[in-house]
Amino acid sequence: MRTLYWSLTLILFTLAAACGGDDTPNEQNWSRTISRVRTDRILVPTVTGNKVQRRPYFRDAYGRYVHFHGMNLSGSIKFPPTENYPDLGAETSYVNKPFPLDEADKHFSQLQRFGINSVRFLVSWEAIQPHGPDQFDEEYLDYVDELITRARAYGIYVLLDMHQDIFSRHLYVHYNKYPAGEDGTEFARGSLESQVMSLIPPYTDWVRGDGAPRWVVETCLPEKRLDSPAWGIPRLLYNMGPDEIIAIAGLLNTFMGGDGTSLEIPTWVDTFFASLPQESELPEEFQPYDIRQSNDFLPFTFWGLNGALSVDSQRCFACLFAGDKVTPNYRVKGKNVKDYLQTQYAKAFVELAKRAKHHDNVIGYDIMNEPVGAFITYAAVALYFETGLASSVQGLLTDLLGETIGPDIYTVLTGLQFLPPDTSDETRELWGFTDVDAFGVIDLNVNFDARFLQPFYERIGKAIQKEDPNAIIWFETSSGLSLLTGDGGVEQWADNMTQPQGLQQVVYAPHWYPDIYPFPGFNQPPREYSDNEWRFRDFQQNLEGFVNKSKKSFNNIPVVFGEFGTYFNFGGIDASRESDYRISSQILDNYYRAFETLGVGRMQWCISPENSYESGEGWNLEDFSVVDPDLEPRAWAAWLRPYARTTSGKQLETHFYSPLHPYEPEKGIPLPVGEFYLRMESKESDAPTEIFVPRRQYPQGFYVWLSDGYAYFDSDRQLLTWYPTVDSPQTEHELRLLPPRPGADVSGWDYFFHGKRVLDKTGGVQ
Repeated sequence: MRTLYWSLTLILFTLAAACGGDDTPNEQNWSRTISRVRTDRILVPTVTGNKVQRRPYFRDAYGRYVHFHGMNLSGSIKFPPTENYPDLGAETSYVNKPFPLDEADKHFSQLQRFGINSVRFLVSWEAIQPHGPDQFDEEYLDYVDELITRARAYGIYVLLDMHQDIFSRHLYVHYNKYPAGEDGTEFARGSLESQVMSLIPPYTDWVRGDGAPRWVVETCLPEKRLDSPAWGIPRLLYNMGPDEIIAIAGLLNTFMGGDGTSLEIPTWVDTFFASLPQESELPEEFQPYDIRQSNDFLPFTFWGLNGALSVDSQRCFACLFAGDKVTPNYRVKGKNVKDYLQTQYAKAFVELAKRAKHHDNVIGYDIMNEPVGAFITYAAVALYFETGLASSVQGLLTDLLGETIGPDIYTVLTGLQFLPPDTSDETRELWGFTDVDAFGVIDLNVNFDARFLQPFYERIGKAIQKEDPNAIIWFETSSGLSLLTGDGGVEQWADNMTQPQGLQQVVYAPHWYPDIYPFPGFNQPPREYSDNEWRFRDFQQNLEGFVNKSKKSFNNIPVVFGEFGTYFNFGGIDASRESDYRISSQILDNYYRAFETLGVGRMQWCISPENSYESGEGWNLEDFSVVDPDLEPRAWAAWLRPYARTTSGKQLETHFYSPLHPYEPEKGIPLPVGEFYLRMESKESDAPTEIFVPRRQYPQGFYVWLSDGYAYFDSDRQLLTWYPTVDSPQTEHELRLLPPRPGADVSGWDYFFHGKRVLDKTGGVQ
């Protein structure tokens, strides 16, 4: 047994092939870190000739396998710097989001120090076309162009993601984050009183979407008056009496775990009604209340529920994906609304591709973030107008969602007043349903991904590919009925999308989050967890399902998880900070252990330089940023870990045992904390395998064991480059790292690196 006593026994050796005294090899290696990436394909001989077979890997210009360890940049780009609550901004510009150009080197340098080799760079339709069709913000496109250039200098690949959530920031609802009683005492956040009272002024925050510009929302909802002073005021308030209060309180009580029954009128109801906006206080054009002057968003703390419930949001998505089916007579500038909008969406992407195609660190174009494919509320309202029968709506929801969830959703829709008060022609016109084909809307819920989303991906992808022949098109499936039914949803409505056709290079980029979001309801506090709820959770089975989906439906194309992550404010931000983000760290370590076992790439949500303890990323109170307001890393032991950036052979196995790893001790054997292991097939490239080795995980240096070959270490960039030398076809190459620690068997090591100091195995350490 050999033990390292660094301060007493360190013997320095300068190796001609690996020493800090001659940085030329490290500089040469770094110059090859970034090159054009392609998805992997091989020619397979058949009786009729060679056939192209796709493989689930990425290769660089040197023939190496590329592995993505990335971050989403950033959650704060969902709104422009020209916005200031409650003002959306008279002018709209996304220049300087996610950060100004003069700060770019600081932030990309930090990403490099964190070992991040790729970013999912968020852009939006509004950022590119803020003011109207065929009008492009050239200043913003120049800004993106320059940021891609800056990223390359730090060894960072860029995926351009056209981001949206529940369609647009121009769909929003105000709420009061700090509701109080008559004596001024704030209600406990998350209580029934707090939830209902958060609907009334004074308003201090909003829940909104992001993505599409205002002119697109106005195209999809032509009857709406977005300039109305009432736009964003909760629509529930204008048809609210004691019965409605009880209905809403019952729903919220159910969300909180109660049975929603036997509720008496609460004592604070008088305060509620006294605080409602009075007709005399409203502008003349708002009297009487007109549904065209509002949208139906509600201030759900889990904002995604608006995608599942909002008619207005679902109408927008339906116009974009299937306007020719649901509103066949609605034409804009001579085109059906679907073709009009998709043409403009494609043009926005093409303008982006004109700038991006010149950069060899651009790894693709993510067509749309989390498209909504559930049209339950839209279908319910359309059918109600068509039949005039509430029973038909109940039957539809039961058919689509099942006998358990269907009636529950009907209760929610009626309790929260998503259904119209009557089915008169006047009401139909006010609601914008005059020319809606009810059965066309219902039909959207049947295999939406295959019938509507896949053609959209193909259309946009081909437009990008025509401009950029090297384009890699990234896509994901929709948030469909599974958003309401969960994994055990009604099977006959399951998605059956296949690989988009006509695209040369494609990547499946799913998203997955465990049960981390706030509970349903309004103005809910962050969730609370104890340590034992996450320590032994295994995410592998959940994530493996997405990998299998690629094999089953997408012809075994590469899989990179485009989003995953966790909140950093569990139990409240103060408690989370005091625990050093213990729960968040454990959740993230569970993710990364599964990714390593599955051998797939990943891009964590998110890093945001705008993070604050009060409002997180500044959008819907989400707090996912891996850096805090002082730009210090949070939960870093989980995600700031060693990994192979590139491998000269196909990676077969890899793992890293972080301090968060659950261990089963064996007698006489020290826990392998800090062990990194890599096994790969025989090398296919003479370019080196690159391992990021973070000094945060190895502050006292690290030992290296190699099956064959030799290595260099660039301590400035924390990059270990390994050149395997055995070249026979059946060879498997292995590399192992371990930090110095008392009692560990470190015999037979090949190198020891600590900063710029190097020991080879001939030096020996006692």
